[in-house]
Amino acid sequence: MLKKILYVSGALSILGLLGKVYHDTNVVKVTPVTFMTNRLRKDNNISILQISDLHNKTFGNHHQSLIKQIKRVNADIIVITGDLIDRKTMDFRAVIRFVNELKKMNQHIFYVTGNHERDNLYLNKFLLQLETSGVRILDNKTTYLQHNEEQIQLMGISGDSLKNGNIKELLQKVDDRNFTLFLSHVPNAVKYLTGTSIDLVLSGHTHGGQIRLPVIGSVMVPDQGLFPYFDKGVYEWEKGKLLYIDSGAGTTRLPVRFLNQSQISIIHIRGNKS
Repeated sequence: MLKKILYVSGALSILGLLGKVYHDTNVVKVTPVTFMTNRLRKDNNISILQISDLHNKTFGNHHQSLIKQIKRVNADIIVITGDLIDRKTMDFRAVIRFVNELKKMNQHIFYVTGNHERDNLYLNKFLLQLETSGVRILDNKTTYLQHNEEQIQLMGISGDSLKNGNIKELLQKVDDRNFTLFLSHVPNAVKYLTGTSIDLVLSGHTHGGQIRLPVIGSVMVPDQGLFPYFDKGVYEWEKGKLLYIDSGAGTTRLPVRFLNQSQISIIHIRGNKS
């Protein structure tokens, strides 16, 4: 009798574990984050939907479940912080269809490449298709967005900029008169931003460790090794300067997530300047 109870308990535990893995890997949640800034007026609030590390994964039939959630949050702008595809992706139809659906909802879509796009042999073809869909590619570029009569600066670096030194040239264009949002697939970019007037950095890349352990959290993420400092969430990289790492929606290498559900983020920036 005791053996039977142990067998049943073991089987139920395994089923529960598998169910949790399936849920975390295939059901996307929307994570809300709020930042306050004295660089915008009190009545000037902006919402940003961040999508990161999709890795060409599809949620539901043609992303319908994901698209419904994105419609619901109704963000002012959408930013995609890299690894929209995988380095081995050759067929871009699914992701371009998804981007086209995003464009129907929002005309302000900004994108920077991640390391997987930069390693993809068909990168130029992919970027051309994104541009044709109306996505603004911010690799090593800066632009301005008018929001409620105030100007916001958006900057971005490509997935290989930290290796080739392009970031130094870009930082010369930081405008300290405006709230500045900086897009970088790799969170380690903040090491190069010391002393600048950049207010908020949005990144991905880490997948939050993808598989996390109880109590311990993430064991390893790319570029940081064991027990990383930057894995997911909010960090202050310099006094008053913030980094937010979205743990992403897709997977790489192992096609599973655990204790780290697939997500997109809705970021609310609230002005408090009198």
